[in-house]
Order: sequence, then C-alpha cells, then structure tokens
Amino acid sequence: MNFYSPSREILWTKEYRSYPRVSPSGNLVLLIAGDHNQVLLSDINGNTTGAGKIDGRFLTDYTFASVSLITGVLFSGGELFVLDSKGAIQIKKNLGSEKNPVFAKSVSLSPDGSKIAIHLLNTNRDSVIVLGEKGEEIFSFDLDTIYPHKLNLAISNTGEILVSTPNSIEFYDVSGKKILNLKRTSNNGVYQAVYHNGNWFTAELNQEILFIDEVGKILKKEKIRGSDLPVRFFPSGKNASVVLETKKELFLYRNL
Repeated sequence: MNFYSPSREILWTKEYRSYPRVSPSGNLVLLIAGDHNQVLLSDINGNTTGAGKIDGRFLTDYTFASVSLITGVLFSGGELFVLDSKGAIQIKKNLGSEKNPVFAKSVSLSPDGSKIAIHLLNTNRDSVIVLGEKGEEIFSFDLDTIYPHKLNLAISNTGEILVSTPNSIEFYDVSGKKILNLKRTSNNGVYQAVYHNGNWFTAELNQEILFIDEVGKILKKEKIRGSDLPVRFFPSGKNASVVLETKKELFLYRNL
C-alpha cells in the first residue's frame, strides 16, 4: 500500500493487503481485509494504533462521527465496535447470540459520537436499535418492511433518527415514534444520502435537498437537477454546516 502527498510524492509504503478507509480528519485508517472478517487499525503514517485489529463475521458497515473523532465498525454477525480517536475500543458489543442470531446491516454515529443507531434483522423483523455512549440500549423500533441491504441512517446528538430507504424518508423521535414519512416518486438506486451536522438533518428526496430540524419540521427545500444525482454529504469541518457533492459541483450549506 502506498500513501501519497497532494503533490503525488510517495510518503510511505507498507505491506498491507487490505482496502483502506480513511476517517475525514485523517486520525484513523481502517484497513479492511479481503474476506471482510478483520479490520486493521492504522494511523495516517501507516503505523498500527489503538487496538491494532478488530475481528467479526463479515464487515457490513462503518461510520465516522462528523464532529468528534469517533468511529463505528459493524459486522454482519452483530459485532459492534466503537473506537476513539486513536483506535482504542470504547464499546465492544455483540448484538446477537447463538440462540438469538442477527444480521446487522447498517450503523450511524451522532455528530458528537454519543449515540449509535444500528439497523439489523432479528427474528424476521428489520429494526433499528439506538445505543448510548456506554453501549446501553436507549430505545428501538421496527421498520415497516425488511431491507436486504444497508440503509443510510442519520442520528442526532439527542437520538432523533432519519432513515432513508429506496421508497421513502422516515423521521423517528427519541421514543421510536414515526413523525415523518415522505414517499419517493423516483428511485436513484440503493444509495440514498442522509446526514446530520449537529444542528439539523439533510437528505435528498425527489430531486430536492431537504433540511429538517430535530422535531421533524422541514426548514428548507432546494431543487436539484436529475442529471446531478446521486449526491453525497460530507462534513465541512465546522458545526452547523455540510458539504453537498453532486456529479458536477460542490456546495456548502450553513447557518440555515
């Protein structure tokens, strides 16, 4: 594996045979093994850091908190790891067991890293579980149908959740009650972007970018061309803002 500077100079070379995933701040690199059953932990200089490695039964998702330097890693067997800025394990939790197996598919961290949302299949039901910063379960709710793939989730620092499915966008409050259910009239594939920046949610729906507050109220809508889809959201490095990437352009939204 080679690591390059912005001027394309090779800064270091390591004998890793893994797929690298770098956190937005560059503090942690996830090196995903080819069989997806192990993740090596490295710093930006290629040196082993924190726990060194984590193991599970087939990696299905990972997430980086948008404001804090917290990372979440989820394996399909239900093995959940939450890592600090150096890759040390803050939470290690198995969401399933031999008697109660699960298929874990999606994970999201709140901007400050204090809340974790996990989407999983358990006893023929798709559900979302919300955990606190010590790994304790706060609440859970069932989804209306089973999704055989990852769902994009966004969770606030207080626990509200925006779920993006191929057919709709759904907003849930901190009791697990569905407050908002907006149907899609067009489908741009499995990947449907949602995001929380510390102050509000944002999502793409029917060629519009929606901005939603933490009680489910739509604050603002902006039209987007179908030719610019799909879109992605990224942290800007500052609270209360977000970067939107389309096929052609980058936009910065802040201070709604």
